[in-house]
Order: sequence, then C-alpha cells, then structure tokens
Amino acid sequence: SVSPGYVKTEILEANFKASGLSQPPDMKGLLDKFPSLQSEDVADSVLYVLATPRHVQVHELIIKPVGEPF
Repeated sequence: SVSPGYVKTEILEANFKASGLSQPPDMKGLLDKFPSLQSEDVADSVLYVLATPRHVQVHELIIKPVGEPF
C-alpha cells in the first residue's frame, strides 16, 4: 500500500460541495500553512513501486512531506 501524508488537492473543497456544506473561510489559509505533498509526488511513488523487479515486494510505502507535524 502507498500511504501518503497530507497531499494538497481539491478533495476537501469537492467534499464540502458534494455534501452541500460550505467550507469554513479560514480552512484554506490554515491548510496552506502545513507542509504538503503534491499529487505528482504520490504518482511518482506509485511508479517507483510498479517499476521494482518482479522478485521485489513492496508491502508498504509511507511518504510524508518534510516537517509534517502529524
């Protein structure tokens, strides 16, 4: 499995819209203060796992942005 830390995507905004709720106005500013991965970072890690030789098993890959507090 690939387990990323905080990834900066539009998923939170989309979830709020889908649920009919409005995103708290200060949430985006708060989340922008956290170190984050980009979606390309996660995609690159998946490509790495897929590119390993057939005799290699990757059971878990945890990737986090440097400085992530949680």
